Amino acid sequence: MKRLVFCCLVVVCCAVLTGSCGRSSAGIAERAAHWWDGVDFADTTLTEHPEALEERFAAYVALLEDERMDPATAGPLLRALLGRAEANEEAFYLFGELCEKYLYAPDSPCRDEELYRYALLAVVESDRLDDYRKLRPRYQLNMIGRNRVGEPATDLNYVLPDGGRSSLYAVGAEFTILCFVDPGCPECGEVRRALARQRVVNRLAGQGRLRVVALYSSPEEDEAAWRASLGEYPDDWIAAYDAGAQVHYRGLYDLRRVPCLYLLDARKRVLCKGAVTAEQIAGALEKAISR
Repeated sequence: MKRLVFCCLVVVCCAVLTGSCGRSSAGIAERAAHWWDGVDFADTTLTEHPEALEERFAAYVALLEDERMDPATAGPLLRALLGRAEANEEAFYLFGELCEKYLYAPDSPCRDEELYRYALLAVVESDRLDDYRKLRPRYQLNMIGRNRVGEPATDLNYVLPDGGRSSLYAVGAEFTILCFVDPGCPECGEVRRALARQRVVNRLAGQGRLRVVALYSSPEEDEAAWRASLGEYPDDWIAAYDAGAQVHYRGLYDLRRVPCLYLLDARKRVLCKGAVTAEQIAGALEKAISR
């Protein structure tokens, strides 16, 4: 129920803002810059009604993520908001939580790691937190810095069903979908079937332009369960096993949940990071081939 309310709140805010902000990027930026005017962040009663504050924040995020907003402007604005919230310890913690909920949670409809990075920078530089309480945001900042969109993905070594070994960079294709899965994960099966239904995926795979690597990586290292699940994958997919769970123990990829999907180009640069649905990957593929 909370998830439904969260999604509806975001959708409603986006719809309202789209119809009322004007058409120029300057107009969007101007409104975002003055969104918190009149708010006294030092007021200790500010957080007495967190639902109202969250509604206002959701609308603010919709402004920052508007397609007309310059990303170079959005990030510093969010960072400045956290800076103002430092005047009130309760407000600072609440805004930090809201930033994570809206911008970093894997299933958030407005997840934006690059924007969240600006919030984390404000948090780790704040005097409101001691070093212990900064451990988590520092870890998140480190993981966000890995495999960023536009940068080369980290190479992976893995075991194949026949016992042979290969690597991500050995996959020769114009596009590669790297899909982190778990044999006992119902959502992974749903995403696998959804990917197999995507027309753009099937078309490019049929043309030899795309390969899918389904990689099982878990600290549990249940190779028997992985082998028992091999028949569930399409014949043209590369089913792979991360022996030693290096992805986890070395922190190579940010696997806060599975399934987790990445789209890579021919040079293994990241085109889409941490997608949780086949539709997100299909949309990124359509965008890539239309360039």
